[in-house]
Amino acid sequence: SALLRVLGGGGWDPRGRRLQGAMQRCRRRAAGLSALLVALLAATATCFCGGGVGVGGPRSRRALAGGAAPEAFGAEALVGVELEPPAESSARRRSWLGAGVLAAVSAALGASAAAGAAAPDLPKRRNLPVSEVAKIVREDVVQRQFLATADFSPEIYDDNCIFTDEIDSYTYEKFVKGTKGLFVASESNVKLVGDVEVLEGGSKLQFRFDEVLAVNLPIVHPKWTLSGTCTLTRGADGLIVAYKEKWDQSVPEVILSTRL
Repeated sequence: SALLRVLGGGGWDPRGRRLQGAMQRCRRRAAGLSALLVALLAATATCFCGGGVGVGGPRSRRALAGGAAPEAFGAEALVGVELEPPAESSARRRSWLGAGVLAAVSAALGASAAAGAAAPDLPKRRNLPVSEVAKIVREDVVQRQFLATADFSPEIYDDNCIFTDEIDSYTYEKFVKGTKGLFVASESNVKLVGDVEVLEGGSKLQFRFDEVLAVNLPIVHPKWTLSGTCTLTRGADGLIVAYKEKWDQSVPEVILSTRL
């Protein structure tokens, strides 16, 4: 019987059962620690910012607060723990961490957005040649890193411009205030892929981007990596009235890209 067990012939193996039980207990403990980390991240941001999860805000990634089903981020795992293969368990733990970061960011962003922000009172440059607008947008992306800083040129944007990403749509004021509060500019990086293109006879401009965004949380600044396309629509007077991001990644994929 012992020889059969050595050769893989089966039989009851008390050592193997004990080892399996120990591994199961370790997985449960790891899952519990992950859940605790999620709660701590959300609580820290709430205390630090004086806000709460679920307050809609610019670039808030509001999926946990109501923009997407919780199961999209593995949040259902917080209720009961099931044994999984190591690879699946590791992926689920990463999703919990991402969900915690998302919750904390939503709280931080909600607090900063609540204050509001007035559009800069600068003369509008209406009816500019589209080539001039493309040049300004290029400088906004490359030099001013505006996807991470919101430091774009307000004189080419309508004050009622609507900013849209894969999560929600935001007013001018909320986009500016929230983006500045959400990301750490000095640790983020936005790359222009190719050039700013002119479409539909100058009524639209479009460019591709590749960015690393450092999230403004207390103590640590976790980073998200994403890429995509941004389309700017001009109104009858030449000012930009709509901004729309289309990501190459899904929202869960962006969250799972979180790294410290």
